[in-house]
Amino acid sequence: VSAEPPAGTAAEAEEASAAEETPPASPQRAPLPAWSKPGVWKAEKVGNAMVFVFEKPVFVSADFLSKEGLAAVRDLARRLKALDGAASVEVVGHTDDERITNPNAKFPDNEALARARAQRVEEHFAALLGAKRGLALSARAGRPDEAPYPNDSDLNRKRNRTASVVVVPAAP
Repeated sequence: VSAEPPAGTAAEAEEASAAEETPPASPQRAPLPAWSKPGVWKAEKVGNAMVFVFEKPVFVSADFLSKEGLAAVRDLARRLKALDGAASVEVVGHTDDERITNPNAKFPDNEALARARAQRVEEHFAALLGAKRGLALSARAGRPDEAPYPNDSDLNRKRNRTASVVVVPAAP
């Protein structure tokens, strides 16, 4: 009895080989249970990065953190402060997909609002992390296709009024 599978055509073998060599369309995502805090944020490993997505909106309006949002940012900062080694910490601000109803000089569009949200969280991290050596902080506006939740319901639009945090360990 042979342990080998039956031989197929050369074309089938070639197709199978090509499929095995083709890299996935997007980076592998794996949940990080030890870093997740159910009800507050979920943590995933994407490539070599850890991505933190808040499960509830962290902003009450514009770029003003809610009491719960500030508590979540403080808690995540404490965890980041405990990291061993150097890492870059990028805060990505998000909005929903609806246009700002009353644009103004500070928030002429969603991109400006997303950038302000990222900067607000990054400022809190900077204050909370102090002089933690090895952490490089940055902030940027997220693109609409980077929204952590699909903009397909009022609840998900509300959840997208947030920021996410991408932590990439420095190369050894």
